Amino acid sequence: GVCIGTCERMKAEREAIVDFNERLDHRFERLNSDYPELTLEHIAVKRFARSAPMARLNIPEIVRTERALVKSLEYIEEKIIDLDTNPRYYVPNPVLSEIWLYVWDRTRMIRKDFLLQDYRFESKNSPVCVMIHERIARWHIMSHHEMQGDPEFKMYNKYSFGHTGETLKALWEFYLDDAIKRLKSGATTAVSSLHNRSQCMGYFVLYYMQHEEGAYLTEKLQLLTEYMPELLDP
Repeated sequence: GVCIGTCERMKAEREAIVDFNERLDHRFERLNSDYPELTLEHIAVKRFARSAPMARLNIPEIVRTERALVKSLEYIEEKIIDLDTNPRYYVPNPVLSEIWLYVWDRTRMIRKDFLLQDYRFESKNSPVCVMIHERIARWHIMSHHEMQGDPEFKMYNKYSFGHTGETLKALWEFYLDDAIKRLKSGATTAVSSLHNRSQCMGYFVLYYMQHEEGAYLTEKLQLLTEYMPELLDP
């Protein structure tokens, strides 16, 4: 059946302990005896992982709830993103490319925890899931432009483009799924505000104008006209 996450932490305790013991933890998440109030529960965010025969990911105890996923993203936004200009006392000498890689990895896993719980087109959808994807997409678009002057970022360009595109594509599918369900049910409240949907679909169109064949975008614009015409003239 579909996995329903029960983990209320940013990273399940058993995962955090294993990573700590095996030194797989990121240096942003290492404990410091000078600051005993900062435990793994406060600073460890689930890292990206792929499913494997000996490493199942769809285990409810390690898959985060919506509330835990919001908490994870808020921690990244409030404590990690600005580390280069506003360093925390427990993270010495962070650099911009290191911060970007950390955020890229952790936001990928946030999206994966939604997928593990079957949040996708013609299945589960929610305002919280959409809101998180919108915030991830905006950050990656903004950071991609900000990082262009950083020589270390050149090697990560393709990862940045890829994750941005995947996030925007997921948003497109959530918006379309919601529009079709509202059309069938007669509901009037959308999964996200008109402003947010219009903005993110603008990003979606611009992205795929640059990175996909015209046929793909033409198909999506036809669906947009049919199911979400309000986004064309908000």
